[in-house]
Amino acid sequence: MQLSILRGVLESVGQPTVQALARQPTVSDVVRVVVHYYDGRARDSVGTLLCTRTSAAVEIRYRDALGGKPLGYALPEGRPTQLLTALRSAGFDRLPDQEPMPRYDAADAWMIERAAGMFAHGLVLLPEQAAGAYALVVHAIRDYLPEVLKPLR
Repeated sequence: MQLSILRGVLESVGQPTVQALARQPTVSDVVRVVVHYYDGRARDSVGTLLCTRTSAAVEIRYRDALGGKPLGYALPEGRPTQLLTALRSAGFDRLPDQEPMPRYDAADAWMIERAAGMFAHGLVLLPEQAAGAYALVVHAIRDYLPEVLKPLR
């Protein structure tokens, strides 16, 4: 259930895949976080971190808001590296989707994707119910990429 909702959010904002972004000549890493608020207290969103050899920027698009225009943020030097290191330490690239998932839309859900070159991996988790390695992933996003979690009401 959560995966189809999160894919719907991604499709609604019309973003290219992380694989397509990672294949661009100057791009070294891509991290995307799709956020779904089950109770509608804020707009669902898609935040994409694009790292090049010389800079890193985050673009956030909110479902059915701002006329489809993104909000952009430049990241301080070093923060993307801290994020990628934290994700690696959590074993992100080998984690499957968090289990168990509710059968109904009853919890906030995130889809997190990472891509570099020809490699891409993604997973779905419930941030408020994350434990173990999933909790480490949640903390990595909250600590090093908080821009993608800014709610728009």
